[in-house]
Amino acid sequence: LIDYYVEVTCEVSEQVGYVNLEATGRYAYGEEVVLSAEVIDDAYTFVGWFDGEELLSSSREWTYTVQDRDIVIVARYSIKEMKFTSPYNGEAALLSIGTFCNEKEIILPSYTPDGVRITCMEYDAFYGARDVLESVFIPDGIEIRVAQFDGFEQLREVRIPDDTTIIPQQIFNDCISLEKINIPSSLKKIDISAFLGCKSLRNVSFPSTLEVIELFAFQESGITNVNFLGDSLKISSQSFGYCADLREITLPRIEMPEEESKDNSYFINSGLEKVTFNEDQEVIGMEWFMGCKSLKELVFSKNLKSISDHAF
Repeated sequence: LIDYYVEVTCEVSEQVGYVNLEATGRYAYGEEVVLSAEVIDDAYTFVGWFDGEELLSSSREWTYTVQDRDIVIVARYSIKEMKFTSPYNGEAALLSIGTFCNEKEIILPSYTPDGVRITCMEYDAFYGARDVLESVFIPDGIEIRVAQFDGFEQLREVRIPDDTTIIPQQIFNDCISLEKINIPSSLKKIDISAFLGCKSLRNVSFPSTLEVIELFAFQESGITNVNFLGDSLKISSQSFGYCADLREITLPRIEMPEEESKDNSYFINSGLEKVTFNEDQEVIGMEWFMGCKSLKELVFSKNLKSISDHAF
């Protein structure tokens, strides 16, 4: 007898909505699976049952008839006060989560209550929760914006879309409580001041796809451990400047700027004690490590050809 696996999941915590997850299991073709969803937090509303991006039903009580394949059925909820643009070409944008939102945890839906796909957000969409928001989940397929969470001092944890290629300018600027964020494997660029002043951020791992880290990206952050998975990288002035807790780093090959200038002080006044250079690093540029007064150990490449003026 052939059976199929039906997994029932919920995008929100039990404090927001209850779903009969015990319905998860193996079923025969044509068998009926009764699903039930409840709203626990009155600030939310039930959106529907989804198979990936396909809306299966918007009814809280729904019976699924098993087909000839495995399936993951997801229960999705939305904050009642969320406002969206009118649908255009089958897509919508999040305008606001509400003027006075007291939710500490927000899981953004992939669809509006009318079943329209959400693809982007206004830069101030979360402003109503600026003083209380601690955790936010943004599903794949939604574009994040410049300065989206600038100055959200209570924000501790963020999940950004896995298909993100650019972390925008100032998006987490001065998020002093930010401790945890996923860095997507598709990421190519971290823009200006993206994590400036994130004093609680400790560990960051960069994917091999990353090409550029722009000005002040992690300046004055609390990072202690940085892991580069790629072989080469272009970084800009003070990208890791004034990172007092950064003690040791193993670098990829840092691409030389087209022109040497005083704007190449990548690690200015950081707490670095040990630097290991990539085996293909031929040149160490001007003022890369200016003001790093704690430096005790340098592991150079065998292919090193020159060290520019005031490099250390």
